[in-house]
Amino acid sequence: MRATPPGRTQYVSVSAETRRAYREAAERGHFRDGETVDFDAPEIVPTVDALRASTGPLLLRDGEALVRWSASSEQTVGFHAYLAERVELLAHPPQGA
Repeated sequence: MRATPPGRTQYVSVSAETRRAYREAAERGHFRDGETVDFDAPEIVPTVDALRASTGPLLLRDGEALVRWSASSEQTVGFHAYLAERVELLAHPPQGA
């Protein structure tokens, strides 16, 4: 969801009104116009025990911090490699991005 002015209630459909309510919540949360907002982001508890037992996006296995690509996948990548890739994309976005 992107933060945008919510507009006025139009009663078009339940899904349209839900999106409008999310936009309104993002605006109340002081997100900038166009900024991406994830209302369903899972909570990450940053303790060793919680990360060892984690089924979420950040986990700890054999002493290594890993990032899971999706909730339905066991495919992971090292946390440092993940951060390095994200920083590289932010510093040097692909042409047209």
